[in-house]
Amino acid sequence: GNSLTRRGWTTRKRRTPGNNTKWRKPRMRPRRPCRTQSSSFFFASHIPATILLDSQALFPSKMYPAAVVQTAKWYCETFGDPLMSNMPVWFKALVGLEVAFELPFFFAALYALRTRKNWIRIPAIIYASHTVTALVPILASLISDAPADKRAVLLSFYTPYILIPAWIGVHFVCNPVPFPPLEDEASREAQDAKTKSQ
Repeated sequence: GNSLTRRGWTTRKRRTPGNNTKWRKPRMRPRRPCRTQSSSFFFASHIPATILLDSQALFPSKMYPAAVVQTAKWYCETFGDPLMSNMPVWFKALVGLEVAFELPFFFAALYALRTRKNWIRIPAIIYASHTVTALVPILASLISDAPADKRAVLLSFYTPYILIPAWIGVHFVCNPVPFPPLEDEASREAQDAKTKSQ
């Protein structure tokens, strides 16, 4: 009896007379691995950045609160970002794709990661491919045009937006079923733990 209890089994009384009991496995609850939590945080943090800051490259300043406009201006003056300051046409085009394509994806990804939906795999791979491709000319422009004393700081701001999507893309490419049935996942984790203990 104790060994079964240690393994996570619980007892439940039958509705028949007497003290007979039967063993049942408790209902399994979804676990949120660190990689899922990290991806969710990345997508969630990207939503306000896209709506309040990046989209200013497309829409008139009067559409935004004064504090948000001043924040963007302070950023440009402090760090000398040549893209946000000058807003070349090609950069506006990429921001347009971000608003039209990436922003809706962030909401879908947050829902899918929370509810363990496997249909997010292909959209995530498409998102990762698009974002990594878009960041190449952005980083190249910063290396070429950013002030020398601000270049490293600007690159540190932008680099996570190519590394994290690349990591997300590799993860989904390598996992045909991102969210296997909970029973299969528990069995795999138990087998991994057993292998490590040997």
